[in-house]
Amino acid sequence: MHVKVPADVSDKELQEIEDVLAQTTANSLGCNPEQIEIAVDPKTGEPTLVVKTNDPTLADEMQK
Repeated sequence: MHVKVPADVSDKELQEIEDVLAQTTANSLGCNPEQIEIAVDPKTGEPTLVVKTNDPTLADEMQK
């Protein structure tokens, strides 16, 4: 995935982008958005995604 980030993006705008990506990802995975952490590098547009769960079965399903 690559995110096109404007060169003059503010911290608030970047956070909004990350929040939308987290919500969309959570919807796709069928999990709570609070389980998703996304950070987008504003220079490269490369996102880092972390999915958190204490359920090993769910963790396995999310990786498929």
